[in-house]
Amino acid sequence: SASGQTFSLTVGPADPTQPLKVTFVWSDAPMPGAIGGPMPALVNNLDLTVAQSSTIFLGNVFASGWSTTGGTADTLNNVENVYIQNPSGVYNITVNATNIAGNGVPPYTLGDPPDQDFALVCYNCAAPADLSVTKSDSPDPVTSGSNLTYNLTVNNSGTGEATGVTVTDTLPAGVTLVSATPSQGSCVPPANCNIGNLPPGASATITIVVTVDSATACGTTLTNTASVTSNIPDP
Repeated sequence: SASGQTFSLTVGPADPTQPLKVTFVWSDAPMPGAIGGPMPALVNNLDLTVAQSSTIFLGNVFASGWSTTGGTADTLNNVENVYIQNPSGVYNITVNATNIAGNGVPPYTLGDPPDQDFALVCYNCAAPADLSVTKSDSPDPVTSGSNLTYNLTVNNSGTGEATGVTVTDTLPAGVTLVSATPSQGSCVPPANCNIGNLPPGASATITIVVTVDSATACGTTLTNTASVTSNIPDP
């Protein structure tokens, strides 16, 4: 409803083997004046950008049919496109209200304050997941020949469902795996777990039990690391 306002959306490619395409369109405010003659300039001006860090694609800036960096914002068209041929990672889509000088929202009534709506379509786009994994161990310290339990919790704090979630736990030297039990999905030795899908706000747990080898010297530090991945882009 005012110049300088923005609308933003964060997405990633649902299928990274396919192009990511963004189309943006709006109906401009009516231009006062006589019918006929040269086409007037746009009353309002909205601009599309799709950015990944310092790589910025502007609407309708193409090379060989695909979006390219550089160029200038389109001030002549009320339809703008960004086509990314080989997408990867996460992109920020932004609609910029560069200039809102008239009412572009029907019904058009004389004296209405400046306003503008728009439509945005994103092909092959998925809301990103935001996965994290935390871990605790018990007992700590542990004696040689005894069992040690690692408790892992995987959280999705993103806005999109994480599919194909996989947790890889690298067990330290000096221990032997007893069991790896997830709250969903399955694990295979040494401690690689496929826990399936995690909706936004959901979590899953994995309990890993190992035996500390009897030959492990007292005072040895056992370092255990874990990582989590999925099929969905993650910032």
